Amino acid sequence: MSPSVSSSRQLTIILVTHYFPSNGGGGIEIVAFELARRLVATGGARIVWFASDTTTPPELGELSYRPVKAWNFTQRRFGIPFPLWTPRCLPQLWRAIGAADVVHLHDSLYAGNLLAACIAKLRRKPIVVTQHIGLVPYRSTWVRGLMSVANRVLAARLLSRADSVVFISRAVREYYDRLCRWRQAPHFVPNGVDTRLYRPATTAERLEARRSLGLQEDQPVLIFVGRFVEKKGLPLLKDLAGATPRATWLFAGSGPLNPLEWKLPNVRVFQGRTRESLRELLWAADLLVLPSVGEGFPLVVQEAMACGVPCLISRETLEGYPEAGAVVLNEPLGDAARQCWESRLSAVLAHEEALPGSARLAEFARQHWSWRPAVEFYQQQFAALAPGLGS
Repeated sequence: MSPSVSSSRQLTIILVTHYFPSNGGGGIEIVAFELARRLVATGGARIVWFASDTTTPPELGELSYRPVKAWNFTQRRFGIPFPLWTPRCLPQLWRAIGAADVVHLHDSLYAGNLLAACIAKLRRKPIVVTQHIGLVPYRSTWVRGLMSVANRVLAARLLSRADSVVFISRAVREYYDRLCRWRQAPHFVPNGVDTRLYRPATTAERLEARRSLGLQEDQPVLIFVGRFVEKKGLPLLKDLAGATPRATWLFAGSGPLNPLEWKLPNVRVFQGRTRESLRELLWAADLLVLPSVGEGFPLVVQEAMACGVPCLISRETLEGYPEAGAVVLNEPLGDAARQCWESRLSAVLAHEEALPGSARLAEFARQHWSWRPAVEFYQQQFAALAPGLGS
């Protein structure tokens, strides 16, 4: 534990996310949970977590949860995660932030996060923002344009006035460097991975994972993990699954673009998986395929690599953590995307392209992604910003 934290009173931190982790397994919410539970485990922080009441909070008694009534029609109808909090949350949020030391926001553009930031400014409380995503290039011109304007007018304004800004992706930081006039120089802190949970399978564990799923030992298995939405590349994945009929595709997640609706015989969908059962799906797979855009460097790529599973991601995603270029496969996105991705998958399935070994991938994850330095960084940031505790 940081000396500045261990020698001081316990901090009260208001944590704000758009959803709780059970809302389809989004990486932002999972990262928020991992950081929060590790921070409270040190004994130096009390965390009060505000998020939309669309799903139930995690089962961890050390955290205090404040589910907020929200309208969530944008996600249900369009696959855009943008819940709108009802005005009923204002008194509770006002009191909680007034009694806190620091407000910690995960991302800057969600309505609830913007509301919390405004209250924090009015109540003169320091704000720490962990920024995960930049501009999502939605197919819809008006949605993409609306997000671009919102990033410039709202997100950039919040980030420029925050007391501390943390990026988990180098590409996202470069995007906001062009929009913001920083109050303080931002930080780059990659997400960690629980390498005790996400680890390579033994031969027996891999065989058991495949047996439990009804898969043959030599059957090609490709996996996608994440929300079933446009920015994750679901339209392209539909084409790829149809073009590779001899491979079995495992889709773990939920959302409006459900792969079951494709009616493809080689597609299987898993919903509501816990982290342990998600690991079993990764153990059964030969390759993670994730043609996502506009979201930095997704946590699931780190978790797959920690399990020793090779990854095929977009070049845009790789820009979030270029160091991983030595151990991941990547392809461009755009008008010619389908042909490029199909050719790459065909080469992999035909064993014409060697994949990085399990041990090499797991070692890369251990060396580059640890929760310990991330937690220590946030401890120091919170203690330095808290009234009466900073240096």
